[in-house]
Amino acid sequence: MLQFNRTMKSSKAGFSLMELMVAAALLGIVLYAYMSYRQLLMRTMNETKVRHTLESVRNDLKARLADTDSWCANVYQNSILDAGLTPSSRSNLSCILNRVRYYGLSTDPTIHSKSIICNRSDIKDPIYNLMLNFPGTSLLASTASATPCNYVPSDTRSIRLYDLSSVVNASPVIFYDSSDPTQGFSLEGIPCKSFDATAGGGSESCPLRYNITWNLECPDASGAPCTCHTVVVKAQLQVNFPNAATDKSYNWVNNLNTDSNGFTEIRIPIERCGS
Repeated sequence: MLQFNRTMKSSKAGFSLMELMVAAALLGIVLYAYMSYRQLLMRTMNETKVRHTLESVRNDLKARLADTDSWCANVYQNSILDAGLTPSSRSNLSCILNRVRYYGLSTDPTIHSKSIICNRSDIKDPIYNLMLNFPGTSLLASTASATPCNYVPSDTRSIRLYDLSSVVNASPVIFYDSSDPTQGFSLEGIPCKSFDATAGGGSESCPLRYNITWNLECPDASGAPCTCHTVVVKAQLQVNFPNAATDKSYNWVNNLNTDSNGFTEIRIPIERCGS
């Protein structure tokens, strides 16, 4: 009877050390599982948000480049800006401007019929008039030129994208400047100026970037003048978050940088080829 009472008193005193250790271990396992699940959930949510933003930005950029009025306005405005820049900073679209003016604005029906883009029947009158009255500069003759443009082996010609309405209203506003290495997009898809491509660097406020370049597609030998001008615009995606290079939780970023989130190319024919 005495032994029974001692046992009852011991059981009422609380949990044993072994029971506490088991409970603590179970709690630790539950917390670890919760934290792992929370990290996975946050990573999935971040990746989904980034992919959604990239899709929206990509579609917007493609629309701005593929739209005839917008493309012609950008050729015009990039050529205007080029006149005040050093050669290494120019977009070199002035040669394309001369070319489209030669075909699009010619009064010779034979020449004019070869025009595909940037002529009165193809674009709005305001943009047509801008191109028609393009001022003569050290880069451009005051009249249109038939001089062929040269293909460049490497895609180093960056494009500055302007808002169409701002060009038409003679108050040009740059929407996205690919020639600026700090130009990028926020996770909300808003253009920003603090992108950092440094490995191990990155910017939480500006982690996305499209490097947009253009070149000519020529059937000629590399470096030779083109006989038929088709502009090829390409975009390469860059995503860089702080510590993305060392933090395994950012492995999905590497997948973004190598998959099809960057549009491969857009072809913009300038003239009809052949006789």
